[in-house]
Amino acid sequence: MDKAGEMELAAKLNGLGVPEDLTETVLHWEPAPDAAALERIRARTLEKVNRRTALPPVRTKRRQLQVAAAAVLFLAAILTLWAGPSRVWAGVRKVLTLLPGFSLMEEREEWGYALAAVDKYRQHYGEGYVELAGLLAHGGGTYLNLYFSGIPGYAMPGENMQKQDREAYYEAYHAQLAAQAQKIYLLDETGKKYRREKAPFSFAGSSRESHAWLWLPPLPPDTRRVTVVVPVAPGEELRFSVPLVDVKSAGGEGEETVGITLHDITVVAAPHYGEDTWFSLLVIPPHPDIQLAEIGRYYPSLPAPRPVALVGAAGREYRRLSRGSGSLGNNFTELFFERVDAAETTVTLEIPLLLLKDKGQGKVTVPVPGAGETIEFMQRVSLGRFTVGLTTVERVSYPHEDSLKIYVDLGPAGEETLEYFSLKDTSWGYTVDEVTGRMLYFEVPLQGSPQKVKLTLQDPVYSVEGPWTFTFPVLREEASR
Repeated sequence: MDKAGEMELAAKLNGLGVPEDLTETVLHWEPAPDAAALERIRARTLEKVNRRTALPPVRTKRRQLQVAAAAVLFLAAILTLWAGPSRVWAGVRKVLTLLPGFSLMEEREEWGYALAAVDKYRQHYGEGYVELAGLLAHGGGTYLNLYFSGIPGYAMPGENMQKQDREAYYEAYHAQLAAQAQKIYLLDETGKKYRREKAPFSFAGSSRESHAWLWLPPLPPDTRRVTVVVPVAPGEELRFSVPLVDVKSAGGEGEETVGITLHDITVVAAPHYGEDTWFSLLVIPPHPDIQLAEIGRYYPSLPAPRPVALVGAAGREYRRLSRGSGSLGNNFTELFFERVDAAETTVTLEIPLLLLKDKGQGKVTVPVPGAGETIEFMQRVSLGRFTVGLTTVERVSYPHEDSLKIYVDLGPAGEETLEYFSLKDTSWGYTVDEVTGRMLYFEVPLQGSPQKVKLTLQDPVYSVEGPWTFTFPVLREEASR
């Protein structure tokens, strides 16, 4: 990069509040950054993030796109550094926008343009409702994120059927969903219809609620309002009139967006007040190899839950709703709670702990005991930064097959506490300790009559204690929508 390019890069980074000497280090890196320089820059950037986000939240225009300023700063200035110097400039120039229903989006040149809905829109039908949870349109197509609650024809089949009945029902139901997805369409401002062609679609959910993701043809780039049409019964449909904004021109710091850093982990949160109270959350881990696994820990039937809580100024705790965004992609998720009281002036969101997934893989060979027998042994396997001990293996007989129940020692609790891990290319399940909430043992089906079983443990998930606590003003105009 020439001197003019360096100066332009420096100006853009300084505008984000990045340390002034960032470009000096980045532009002279060899294939891998110097660890000491990276740590110094990351620490100074985090200091700036904290300084910028520790100020009282500033209210901006209603229904702006939710742009997390601290997240944009950190992702553009730090995560791109790990990608290597050849990609720094391209990374800094990306437009990072927090879109309702979609996560943190990176605008791509091949899109040509990007339009988005700026809010969620809900209509009731009978005892249920349909919600447009997100809409993103660009040169490659139009992406719909729809949520259904209590709408016949869109809920997933029940789980209480016999296996053969369930398989036949799923096959028939998938055909029904494909037909339903084909009926959902958009109307642009000229009245032109946009239906799903051969593009993919997906549904996921339960016997009452489901999420649908549909890919439709692209809209004209000058479109500023569409109507989403969703059939709910023969001859009946719901229509959503949805304003669209150009992602490039809809920036801003968002509504009450706040970032808090504890234990080298930054959580950026933004509240939204509608028929539900929902929060956009972005978790920025200390290293890009680490991914968000869960916000809080949920075991309603056990003594060891550590759920996220939303509490009003007078102490009322609001119930968390079961729905979610369906993805933790880009370390982003959405949390939904019941609607806050109209009299509330502030609400406090408390995240007691985070579950994070790190990279790591280790192979182990486990002895197979005889029927009804137990073998006690100690075998240790390294999973990245963590070590797992296998202490006991028990053979358990079930009506259709035998399985191995393998007890584990995950080590002591600490600032980073190993909670569980997964197995590669193996059917398995696990049970947690009722007191700690950590994995107690895992179980794998036993095929044939082997004397030993080889397993590959991977993806350690660990917890970090908070709390990350956010107090937000309740926007009355949003709460009354």
